[in-house]
Amino acid sequence: MVIPSLAMSGYGSTVKQAEEMIEHSLKHFISSLTNASSKEVEFEMRRLGWVQEKFHTKVMHPISDSKLKLTQDSVEEFNQIEIPLAA
Repeated sequence: MVIPSLAMSGYGSTVKQAEEMIEHSLKHFISSLTNASSKEVEFEMRRLGWVQEKFHTKVMHPISDSKLKLTQDSVEEFNQIEIPLAA
């Protein structure tokens, strides 16, 4: 599972494990942002490719998927990749 706009992914031997991993990562990320200063939040979001609209100084959003060249097909294809687990 992948959240491209946050450069975050989760994996496991089952879909449930992948969902649990990405949920844990997302909760940790949100907690980190909640405890950060506004300058740290802005720095982190810009590092991830988010931009601030000219007239909405409090709102940030990811750059458009067209700029990332992501399509639903590419996301689905990525989600189908099987990664062998180490023995």
